[in-house]
Amino acid sequence: MVEASDVKGALSAIYSLYARYLFAIAQRYVADDNKVNDVLQDSFVKVYGSINGFKWNGNGSLKAWLKRIVVNEALQVIRSEARHGTQPLDDNIDVTDDDAALIDKVDTDVLMQSIRQLHADYRSVFNLYVLDGYSHKEIAQQLGITTTASAVKLLRAKKILKKQLLNYIERHE
Repeated sequence: MVEASDVKGALSAIYSLYARYLFAIAQRYVADDNKVNDVLQDSFVKVYGSINGFKWNGNGSLKAWLKRIVVNEALQVIRSEARHGTQPLDDNIDVTDDDAALIDKVDTDVLMQSIRQLHADYRSVFNLYVLDGYSHKEIAQQLGITTTASAVKLLRAKKILKKQLLNYIERHE
């Protein structure tokens, strides 16, 4: 029989090992650090409440399970903000082509901050597609949008990021 103190110790160890990683995941989706902290806290409440349902599938399965919980919590925050209209869309985009070489000209922190400045709709699609490897079909299901809307939001996110990175490079040359 597993003692309660053993479970508490294991949950504490999970928090210690993964909190920083999961915070960084939440930051990719949610721009406000206070809300990121809420996402992380709500995620660990879910983890603690559903740890008995976790199925070990080999190395990396715990990390993947934790990440999925954090992404889902972050998406709930984004959906809630969208329902309440807290973030206006900026469709004034005039950049026309992609240039992956821009990424090599900026620091990773600058790139991540630029991603965090995207509108939540664009940021979530960009993160899910580019950083987490979801398909447009999977993104559409998670966000309750069409696959076309997912593709359009990704294109707009890339264009906005390019514009932001070009402006950054111009200011720092």
